[in-house]
Amino acid sequence: MFKPNADFLLRVSGMSMKDIGILDGDLLAVHKTQDVRNGQVVVARIDERGHR
Repeated sequence: MFKPNADFLLRVSGMSMKDIGILDGDLLAVHKTQDVRNGQVVVARIDERGHR
């Protein structure tokens, strides 16, 4: 479905990203990388258990 394959699929909870079209309930395909560029949307883990 995604090229390259997604490392994670995450369900969005909340509307904090609505201005860029990411809405509550959306499914995000996340690619694991250390290379982050200005303007990209990133997902960051806050601690080993994750954050809710």
